[in-house]
Amino acid sequence: MAPPVLRADTLIMVNGDRLSGRLLQQGGDYLVLETAYAGILEIDLDQVREIQRDHSLDLRPTHGRALAVSESAGQEPVGQLQSAPPTTQPLDAEVVHEVAAGGLLEGALAGDLRLFTGALNVALVSDRGNSHTNELYLDYHFETTRGRGNLSSRGQFEYETSRRQTLTDQWLIFNKYTYDLRDPWYASAWLQLNMDRFADLRLRTVIGPAMGYRLFAQDDLNLSVELGTVYIDERYNDNPRQEHWGLGLSLEYDQLVWQERLQLYHRQRTFVSWGGTGQDLIYTWTGVRVPLMGGFVGSLEFQIEYDSRPVDDVLTTDTTLLLKLGYQW
Repeated sequence: MAPPVLRADTLIMVNGDRLSGRLLQQGGDYLVLETAYAGILEIDLDQVREIQRDHSLDLRPTHGRALAVSESAGQEPVGQLQSAPPTTQPLDAEVVHEVAAGGLLEGALAGDLRLFTGALNVALVSDRGNSHTNELYLDYHFETTRGRGNLSSRGQFEYETSRRQTLTDQWLIFNKYTYDLRDPWYASAWLQLNMDRFADLRLRTVIGPAMGYRLFAQDDLNLSVELGTVYIDERYNDNPRQEHWGLGLSLEYDQLVWQERLQLYHRQRTFVSWGGTGQDLIYTWTGVRVPLMGGFVGSLEFQIEYDSRPVDDVLTTDTTLLLKLGYQW
């Protein structure tokens, strides 16, 4: 969906990398560059060695630092920037999308990428026939990226009543922070909270650090695994509190298939306790997602929740099949 390449602004970094896109503005000690491959980047001027532009533009430096600015369309070089008071100046340039050699791999080291994405699915059921049932299901996924750091949150809530009697009352939230190291390695920290009234679970907390590895990170295929140490704290309404240390494994996969009309996905989190307690937890979400129109998506999802040591009269495994309609951005 990117427009044709007409003009490109290229930043040559002090480490030799090249970033191409559209310069939006200069403010203080940074430049704002819009790219097709990474969105908006705020780049520290101290990391920029030279700016190549396809047309003349008045850029003002900071700290009295001279910065080479040249034109890359066969015109005479503009020359070097002269000392001037710090200012913020919008740049008038056409939208350009081009990945220059070596552009993005190390570009995040010099820039500051901000990105916010998310998805929301809601289901409401109100049956006033024989069952007289009310049901609410909601799940969400929010994610924000800045520089090398990424903060994401996933959650789901289920509540169901029939003739004023509660049948389902549970929720689960999984928060994760990741920090990119040397690609494809990254570090992460997990915080999972969940409650299930009918499993007598008042609050289960799973927290711990992990190391991650991206096997694939492409537009049509993503696969990553994480392994770490976790602390599990379980508090019940009518049963004694339990605490465990264990090993955590996380897997995330999605892939576009059938000419990118369908997206397959699978997420799994497994926690295995140490010390012979036998407390093992497994959560999986497997499904297929279909893009509709205007950001709306339909999904068919199968969920499994496994607890190897539930309280008395509670089954070890819960399974749920959901047909969802949602919106993502």
